[in-house]
Amino acid sequence: AMAGQVHSAANRQRAGLPPDEEMEKTINSLRGRLRKSEGSLAQLRERETKIRASFAEEMERYQFLTNGGKPGQDMPDEKAGESDS
Repeated sequence: AMAGQVHSAANRQRAGLPPDEEMEKTINSLRGRLRKSEGSLAQLRERETKIRASFAEEMERYQFLTNGGKPGQDMPDEKAGESDS
């Protein structure tokens, strides 16, 4: 919708016609909605990152517990068993 409105406004401008006030309002409104959507998307991505990190920790704990870990026993280091060669 926004691309079409901008294209129409540009055509009017190239034709030497004054900008249509209603069209400008619509374009500005669409730009505002776009900025708001981009902000919401950034927040959702940040939330997703946190959820994925939390899930990875919980999955690691679950796997430890279901593979013979005992309460009170420290979970092994991620790098345990790796050699220095």
